[in-house]
Amino acid sequence: MKNNYIMPALAAIVGIVVFAIIILFVVLPKNQVVYVPVNNTSTPIVSPTTTPVASTTPVVENPPEIIAGVKSTLFTSKANGFEIWYPQNSQFSPTNDIFLFATKHGVAKIMLAESLFKGTNLVEAGVGIGVDKDVAVVAKCTQPVADGREKYTGTAILGGVEFSVFEGTDGAAGHMYEYKNYRAVKNGRCYELVEAINSVDIGVYEPGTMKEFNKNYISGLLEKIVSTFGFVI
Repeated sequence: MKNNYIMPALAAIVGIVVFAIIILFVVLPKNQVVYVPVNNTSTPIVSPTTTPVASTTPVVENPPEIIAGVKSTLFTSKANGFEIWYPQNSQFSPTNDIFLFATKHGVAKIMLAESLFKGTNLVEAGVGIGVDKDVAVVAKCTQPVADGREKYTGTAILGGVEFSVFEGTDGAAGHMYEYKNYRAVKNGRCYELVEAINSVDIGVYEPGTMKEFNKNYISGLLEKIVSTFGFVI
């Protein structure tokens, strides 16, 4: 007699379990919120079906300090595939009016603030950047220019690429122009960075009216700017 009561009971329990499984895994759609009441409050339990994707927005950490106490700004030229940092108190402009030797397409000019050399015989100092896709320019990009204004002095690594380095001077009417040029070919383009310093012979001024500018300091600032150059393609 006991078996007659036990078997129907077991069958009923199994049926309930199977019904519950069908409800959970078949009837309820994915991502449905199931509320489980706890102490008369409902806490949503969500079954996730997607994995969060990390943001691809670049995070800039510790921008380079080119001038002590002055923040630096990042300039990025996606069209020309490069980026470079410069001090916020500098004069920046995307222009062709810059000192270039091999390239013909000037894309940026960074001029140091005059407050850095006020009262000295320095007229101006800055970095010019040129990018050129002309086949003839690219072919001779890493060679000294034909007019003899520069000479090859070695190489430097900028943005993971080896650049040829050239130096030269030029002068007229008491002015002295000093250059340090960096050139390399990447992705079919000739990239050129020119450090330019324009000063006046101290002898032109009345004695005691002007001081000789600190060439090592100014050159060092230009070197720091150039060292932040990198490629974005």
